[in-house]
Amino acid sequence: MKNFMFLSIFFSLLLGCSDNNPVSSLYHQYDYSIEQTRSCYCPNSGEIVKIFVRADTIAKVTLLSDNSDLPYNKWGRFRTIKGLSDEVARLDTSTHSISVSYDPVFHYPSMINVSLKPIIVNDSIVAIYMDAWYQLETRNFTPYP
Repeated sequence: MKNFMFLSIFFSLLLGCSDNNPVSSLYHQYDYSIEQTRSCYCPNSGEIVKIFVRADTIAKVTLLSDNSDLPYNKWGRFRTIKGLSDEVARLDTSTHSISVSYDPVFHYPSMINVSLKPIIVNDSIVAIYMDAWYQLETRNFTPYP
C-alpha cells in the first residue's frame, strides 16, 4: 500500500496533475464562469457576456451591459472552455486562416480569430468572402466549488 501511494504521488507530480497546478485543475473544473465576446459580421457583435457553466454545459448567459439574461436560443454562438478547444480543433486549416492565443495562467484559448481563406475559382478569379470572419475573446475564468 505504501508503494502504491508513493507511485501515485510520483506520477501525479510527474504528469502535472497536482491540485496546485492551475492548468490541471482547469481541465477537471466543470463549474465556472467566464466572460466572452464574439465579434463578427452578425447581430450583437462585440457584446460582452458572462457565461455560467455547470457540469461542463452552459447554464446561463448574462449580457454585462445591462445585466440581462440572454434567451436560450442566443447561446449557440458562445463556447465553454472545452468548446473553445473543440472549435479550434474542428476548423479546417486548408479553408480557414486561424490564429489562437492562450491564457497565460490556465492555457485555454483566450482569443480565436478565424477567417475564410480566399477561394481561387480559376486563374483569373479569386473569391474573397468579407463576411466569413469571427473572433472569440474569453477572459476572467472563475471556478466554482
